[in-house]
Amino acid sequence: LEYAKEDLVLALGELGWRESDVQVSLVESPGEQRVVVEGLTGPRHLLARGGIVFEGAYSLEEESLEQAVLLSSPDSLGRGRVSDAALLAAQDSVTDLYRTHGFLAAEVRVSTRETDRQDKKVKFSLSFRVVEGPQTTLRELHVEGAAEDLSPLLDLWAEGLEGEPLNPLAVQRFLRDVLDAHREMGFLKVDAVPNNDCHDFFFT
Repeated sequence: LEYAKEDLVLALGELGWRESDVQVSLVESPGEQRVVVEGLTGPRHLLARGGIVFEGAYSLEEESLEQAVLLSSPDSLGRGRVSDAALLAAQDSVTDLYRTHGFLAAEVRVSTRETDRQDKKVKFSLSFRVVEGPQTTLRELHVEGAAEDLSPLLDLWAEGLEGEPLNPLAVQRFLRDVLDAHREMGFLKVDAVPNNDCHDFFFT
């Protein structure tokens, strides 16, 4: 029953009822058992209109940052509901967005501020404090040991990344595409060892 209570409180919290108080008990009578749930949901926690604020975010557009927040939890913040899990997801989403733009040391912290309280709902604004850190640029992407026939294609793929902000996910996609291209040529046991310090890839 304790697990049932925790699951129910968590489910209510995901829907914005973060102040819910729930009690679950087992009532036994001759020939039957009943699970009784009692409690109060409390006011629903909602996102205030225009309630997403960024501090220290100088390099990325605020619109793209706000989209990252809302899309991080479509069923919670995306619908204007504030939950603990959604706040963590939003914080991680903004951090990931910065890192895909080369801000590999970016740190993001979110805090909430109550802006309005009524009997059935409480509205909050979200403040994201951003420490961007330095932006890293991918100067060169070098591939060693790859099939000679693939060199022109690999050079073309690499040119699309070189000179741009370092996106670790894009580099991983590049590596995956290179491995797939080798396998299509019959190199079924091909492997690659990345040197992340200088973004070299050694193929075997």
